Amino acid sequence: MRVYAIVREEQPYMTQRNRNEHPVSSVIHKFVIQWPFTPNRANRHSVGSEHLAVRLYYSLGALNTISRQSPTWDSRLDAVGFYIYSYSRSQASNGGDHCHVMSQWALSLGKVAWTIARRLAGASSIELYNASKDQYRVAPFMRIPLPWPFSHGMASEKGKEMENIFRPTVNEILENFNIAPSSIRATKMWKRGIINTAKDTVVVPTDDKDTTRWTLAADEIRHAILPWATEVNLEFRVELRNECLMYKDVSTALSYDEDIRNIVSKIQAPMLARVEDLIAGAWRSVTFDGRQPFGVPHGVPVSNTPTVMILVSIGARNLWESVEEQLCRVVEDIIPSGMSISLEILPSNFVC
Repeated sequence: MRVYAIVREEQPYMTQRNRNEHPVSSVIHKFVIQWPFTPNRANRHSVGSEHLAVRLYYSLGALNTISRQSPTWDSRLDAVGFYIYSYSRSQASNGGDHCHVMSQWALSLGKVAWTIARRLAGASSIELYNASKDQYRVAPFMRIPLPWPFSHGMASEKGKEMENIFRPTVNEILENFNIAPSSIRATKMWKRGIINTAKDTVVVPTDDKDTTRWTLAADEIRHAILPWATEVNLEFRVELRNECLMYKDVSTALSYDEDIRNIVSKIQAPMLARVEDLIAGAWRSVTFDGRQPFGVPHGVPVSNTPTVMILVSIGARNLWESVEEQLCRVVEDIIPSGMSISLEILPSNFVC
């Protein structure tokens, strides 16, 4: 969930007229009004819960205000999600277990709101779209993990100091969220070939497969480190990952299979035509590669997946889920039953 605006809202603007004008607002309003902690049905035994419920309701009105001012759907929905989440964090820090539970509920609602917006009207950057598909690499709120492929090296002196100072704190936060780390380390990470994107990064590898609390944990870690990092002028990232399950595919030579090569030759012309039709100003190249996870020896046949690789401009915005579905249909209409050819849309700085 990204944040480009912070909402200040003290009265509900969610009128019937506004809901009719903004279908996204209407859908989220209907979802929240049925939620057991809305103002009408708040738990009267929990002041923190009731206050959060009121803020949840008010934040829906804020969506309408932002939607008239902001050019992107990122700002509209993410500001609402952030408003919900930031309030629940303050309640959780002051109000005990029930507010911690409410923080979890608020996070879930923020994700639902974000998903609904994307489904109904939300164009996003290609980087954000790809990050949202990999549930096994997670960054704090307002951020996405550094896109693959990335390079890494030794942390700076301040980065090493950050690791030494905050290792106990990070361990405690992870324990609170029932996350078992394989290690906790600070390393410098940058986009492959773009060294000026380098930042010290707190990396938490884990073998856990349940990622539901990772975003909360990453956000708590970042907030714990941020005051110190600000004082010493250190820009840093935080990332939780399952290194066995996260996306880390690389390109290899296309498998020399005559059937596959014949099908690829049939796909080329209709694929180029459809790409030009859907993303004329954004696409940069269309190639056919073999794809396999990084570290797998070349030539292992089960890992080499024939793939249509479509590179687009860095930061290109579109309804990428819809674009991908339509391009996949081009492949599906041509390949015979039993054959598998994948498709990926990636930013044009992707060199791997």
